[in-house]
Amino acid sequence: MENLITENNGLLSKLPQNKNLKAWPWDLEVDPKIYSIKKNWPKISIITPSYNQGVYLEQTIRSILLQNYPNLEYIVIDGGSTDNSKEIIEKYSQFINYWVSEKDNGQANAINKGLHLVSGDLFNWINSDDFLEHGALFELGVCFKDTDQIIAGSVNNFKEDEDSKNVDDSYYGLIKNTGLNIDNYFAQNGSFNFHQPGVWLGTALIQNQTIDEDLHFGFDAKFILTILENYPMVNYTAGTLVNFRLHELSKTLKDQDKFGEEIYKIYQYYIEHGSLKISRLAKTGLDRMRWMAHINTIASSLYPKQQKLGLILKGIWEKPTKRLNRFSLGCIKNILIS
Repeated sequence: MENLITENNGLLSKLPQNKNLKAWPWDLEVDPKIYSIKKNWPKISIITPSYNQGVYLEQTIRSILLQNYPNLEYIVIDGGSTDNSKEIIEKYSQFINYWVSEKDNGQANAINKGLHLVSGDLFNWINSDDFLEHGALFELGVCFKDTDQIIAGSVNNFKEDEDSKNVDDSYYGLIKNTGLNIDNYFAQNGSFNFHQPGVWLGTALIQNQTIDEDLHFGFDAKFILTILENYPMVNYTAGTLVNFRLHELSKTLKDQDKFGEEIYKIYQYYIEHGSLKISRLAKTGLDRMRWMAHINTIASSLYPKQQKLGLILKGIWEKPTKRLNRFSLGCIKNILIS
């Protein structure tokens, strides 16, 4: 990649222009002058796995390049898209360290291809339907201390289509990766304190690590949990780092049942292969996930209101310490007011 960034000039004037699109990252860039506060910025490596998401890909690429970060390694692994993705990548190719467009075995395989090429100090992958927040790499560079650390920041979940239906409201808004550790992950059933785009890994932690290609939805969780199990220290930043798009074709929304199935597999893996502590936490977390699925089934059934309440209260009575929680109380409240 040709280094065209100077203290006085960023990439905005050098990238392809689209005068019809406004705001970040179309007609705005991070001011290169902000990087003058220090000389040695850590090398940040980013992989973008992509397949047939040309409608979003250009925004993703621009949001990374227009950080004007002085020590960036950017890798794009496209799975042989049949839309306009390859043309978009070629348009920005001189600003990308490495790219390829060829058939692969899915998102996890694409990220593994990129992992073999990563040479930076800090790493993450940014999917081709998401985009970095303005100033995200500056924030990460300031927070960086060493290659054996994790930096966790917030992720903004947003709906692509305001008219979309049947979208779980719990996905909206800011997800803060505070309290990120393996204990909290299992205690919260993987639903809180963890959102991959906001978890950046020192490259010393990912040596000899690969993404589990047998998983298609929960591979990010297993990958980061494997690291958290051995390297529990996390450096938190209050900044929002990434914008995570929810749209009708995104896996997060389209295949929630399959995602849940893979989370079950991950829990079972740690029950069988984790340390005594992790195995115990995974068993507790799995019990909670099963309970949540059970009362969701009850709540959505055609049973009369009193029968629904009776079944849920009976289950809580059997294991109150494990089942009397905010989720259960929320379900009861929703049934009462329905």
